[in-house]
Amino acid sequence: MHLFKISQLFLILSFLSILVVFPFLAPFSFIVGKYVFFRVTVLLALFFFFVGLLFYRDTEFETRAREVLSSPLSIALIVFIAVYLLAGFFGVHPSTSFWSTLTRGDGGFQMLVFLGFYFLLTTFFSSRMIWKKIFTYLVILGLFVLLYGVLAAFHLFGLSGPALSLLHQFHGTLGNPAFLGSYLLFLFFFALNLFFDPLSRFQKILGGASSVVFFVFLVITQTRGAFLGILVGLGVFLLFIFFSSRGLFRQRAGIILFAGIFICTALFTFRGTEFVQSLPGSRVFQISLTERTAQTRLWTWEAAFEGFLERPVLGWGTDQFSFVFNHHFNPRHFLPTEGSEIWFDRAHNVIFDYLVALGGLGLLSFLGVFFVFYHLLYRATLPLFTRAFLFAFPAAYFGQGMFLFDVFSTQLLLFTFLAFGVSTFLLPSHQSSS
Repeated sequence: MHLFKISQLFLILSFLSILVVFPFLAPFSFIVGKYVFFRVTVLLALFFFFVGLLFYRDTEFETRAREVLSSPLSIALIVFIAVYLLAGFFGVHPSTSFWSTLTRGDGGFQMLVFLGFYFLLTTFFSSRMIWKKIFTYLVILGLFVLLYGVLAAFHLFGLSGPALSLLHQFHGTLGNPAFLGSYLLFLFFFALNLFFDPLSRFQKILGGASSVVFFVFLVITQTRGAFLGILVGLGVFLLFIFFSSRGLFRQRAGIILFAGIFICTALFTFRGTEFVQSLPGSRVFQISLTERTAQTRLWTWEAAFEGFLERPVLGWGTDQFSFVFNHHFNPRHFLPTEGSEIWFDRAHNVIFDYLVALGGLGLLSFLGVFFVFYHLLYRATLPLFTRAFLFAFPAAYFGQGMFLFDVFSTQLLLFTFLAFGVSTFLLPSHQSSS
């Protein structure tokens, strides 16, 4: 059984990839090291797991693996990744779609590694207690991501990064404030899960304190996608509690929801005033269709849709959006006097990105994963706050996905969340509702 323990060790180590920074690989210091470390550790974990199956027959892990693979959510995920690979094979550049590029590190091979990661998580970790430990581990790692950014802001230990100020966008170990914002958004909900459904006092304190820290630094990143995600996610979380509970929980959820809507509406309405503009993170309220950033997004989405119409079934393949953008380039992007951005390799929208890369079939298979997820959630008997967390997390994901695209850090936590979902749905009812 030692082989399975070694496999578990490498699986746990794979989460450390979020901290990996290779300064000697500039300008890709924050990208390459993460996915290389992740691939190596996950592939080693898979190797020792399958060797263990050869030496130890009829183990609990073999039985568990069969249960996981027969789960409707696992089947939906496998179908999605199969379409993902198929779209790349029939795309305009199959090699790039499978191996990706140095700057992105996704592609078909990475999705297969994520599938193995998901498979091992759901096979090894099947109890509520273990998953709470994993959430605790993830939250602590998230705090170290922020610590790196703080140390880099003050140029300590030879680290470099933007100044820690509300006037600068903070990026931690991820190298991009938008990536960090989405990462903190997901960690915020993991921390909320620890706070509302803890197994120990330490988890409750850690969850409560870290959720505040993650929210503050999310605001400091000043990324609108992540901020929209947290508004949508929290709104859905509170609405679920309001309609699914009675008494004090219902009253508190209603009050917080009403207060949040009132405050956000007021800040957005008066976003042009000096007072609102002086507030930390006020940039997230400066949303207008006439703003330059909004206009470039709309033109890019228009090009994405036109590209989809050209290849509507399986799309162009992963990492091929630049072909679509160049082919349907809108000359209004080009404004030399304003330092215009005339190159996009992503649509900056999850739906349009998958629509271009995988076509209509790929997008349907991707959305099918969440359809199956919500169907299983509807049938499950779970505690109130666990159900609220499971219900709200995908909403937060699609909220931030309105203006962002999937990257390693978001996919890492998304596949972890899906693995937690499957493990929770497979729990016997007396364990899942305890």
